Amino acid sequence: MPDNFTKLRDRELAGLDIRGGVRIFGGNEKAYLRILTAYAKETKSCLKYMESVSQDNLSDYRIKVHGLKGTSAAISAMKVSEEAKKLEAAAETGDFAYITTNNQAFIDSTLTFIDSIENMLDEINNETSKPKKSKPNPGTLKQLLVSCKEYDVGGVDKAIEELEKYDYESGNELVAGLRENVNFMQFGEIIEKLSSD
Repeated sequence: MPDNFTKLRDRELAGLDIRGGVRIFGGNEKAYLRILTAYAKETKSCLKYMESVSQDNLSDYRIKVHGLKGTSAAISAMKVSEEAKKLEAAAETGDFAYITTNNQAFIDSTLTFIDSIENMLDEINNETSKPKKSKPNPGTLKQLLVSCKEYDVGGVDKAIEELEKYDYESGNELVAGLRENVNFMQFGEIIEKLSSD
């Protein structure tokens, strides 16, 4: 993530309390932006699943909506969280009529919300230009691998932040994938990726 986005707190986004979200993450804007990126991606797959709700999968649907309620609250997207809570309650009581009436509108409005988050993230990324390199530094990749093997979270964070300082002619997708693995503490997957290279 870029370093010069201290303007994040000055941004406004309908349905998202950005200042509140940054506060939840202890004032760490980089961490908050990483979580917003992950949230946008995960929420899309959740909404795709919700499109096929039926009487038969109401229990699974409730679990998905419950998760969406929690993750939305965690980023200070309270409107989405509140609407998800209503759908979850309907699933718990078997009120399929409420779900049928409100599910698609919820999916559509949440997708619009996700689009606005992704647009903001694109703007932030475009406002900064990173120095160019041909490929990620092998030494830094090795440092990341060793830190993952030792479960050294501080070392992992330091290595991934170093890798993210640059824009690469070859290797941007690798670094983006590694960042996603770091966000979800998938150290085993990082070890597998870096050991096979």
